[in-house]
Amino acid sequence: MDGLGFWVGLVDDVFVGWWILQPAHGPDQPDDPRVADLGYRLLPRHWRKGLASEGARELVRYGFDDVGLARIIAQTLAVNAASRGVMERAGLTYVRTFPTSMTAPGVDLAQGEVEYEITRDRWQRRLP
Repeated sequence: MDGLGFWVGLVDDVFVGWWILQPAHGPDQPDDPRVADLGYRLLPRHWRKGLASEGARELVRYGFDDVGLARIIAQTLAVNAASRGVMERAGLTYVRTFPTSMTAPGVDLAQGEVEYEITRDRWQRRLP
C-alpha cells in the first residue's frame, strides 16, 4: 500500500532508531491492504526517553489520517513489558497471545507473543 515504509529517528542529527508501518503479515493476518503492522527499534541508550512512544503515536496518526488505514496492529514477545507499554501509550489494546516461532538465546519464549491493535473508529473516538 502506498504510504507505508520505514522512518528513521534522529535527535540533534544523531540516529536513535527506526519505526515501520508495513503491510500486516503472518498466518493469522488476512491479506487486507487496510491493515498495517507497526514496529520500532531504538538503540538501547535511547530507551526509556519516550521516543518509541512518540514515534509510534505519530505513525498511528499518520496511518489513519494520511494513509487511510482501518486497523493497525503490533506484536512483541509477551515478556517484553517495555514494548507492550509503548503499544499501550500509542493507543493500542491487547488482542491475544499466541505461540511464537522465534528463537533467541537467553530469552524466555515460553509465554509466546502478544498482539495489540487499534481501529480507526477507536482512534477517532480518543480525539477531543
